[in-house]
Amino acid sequence: MVKKRAQASRCLMPNCDPQF
Repeated sequence: MVKKRAQASRCLMPNCDPQF
């Protein structure tokens, strides 16, 4: 997902990757 990349900085979901 493209949105996932923008929230990677402060991702609160366990599925989110801080790497992206």
